[in-house]
Amino acid sequence: MDWTAVKRLRILILLALTCVVFQFTPIYEHLIYRRDDILSGDWWLVLSGNFVHLGTSHLVMNFTGLTLVIALIGDNYSEPEWIFIGLISSLAVGVGLLAFVPWLQAYVGLSGMIHGLLIAGCLIEWRRSGLFGLMIAGVSVGKLVYEQIYGAMPGSEETAGGPVIVDSHLFGAIGGLIAGGLVLLLRLLKRD
Repeated sequence: MDWTAVKRLRILILLALTCVVFQFTPIYEHLIYRRDDILSGDWWLVLSGNFVHLGTSHLVMNFTGLTLVIALIGDNYSEPEWIFIGLISSLAVGVGLLAFVPWLQAYVGLSGMIHGLLIAGCLIEWRRSGLFGLMIAGVSVGKLVYEQIYGAMPGSEETAGGPVIVDSHLFGAIGGLIAGGLVLLLRLLKRD
């Protein structure tokens, strides 16, 4: 049995169950990133907003993306490393929105964290698989640049059921780059 695949599936199932529970219970309203509430002391909303969604289609869209990322590059890090990268990416989204997007009053969704996981995975993938890894990295960075210039990808807002906050993708990717870099640095230090 391939235990790497089982571990990847375990993380995906745990995250999916968490998001579903948050989405379809009364706790949902208390987890949405709301700028004014964060500035009033509800600091956990910086992180929790990543784990609730606009609706079922938004949730399914994010989990489709997450499943694709895990399928493509899920074996690049250990389970604890992926969890660390996911948390740092999620924090980067919340802190980035709070610090640099003052007009945004509310935010929900996992897509920023997914971009962080993808970029962190690309740090290893491009060296491991050559052209395929470079292609994934190139498409990922190209998408981020496109979104910063032109806005959300065509059709994504209709599929999600609301506006796509493209800055969350950028902040998540930056968080993933930093967290993935830290993990790789720790790996190098452990070898010496």
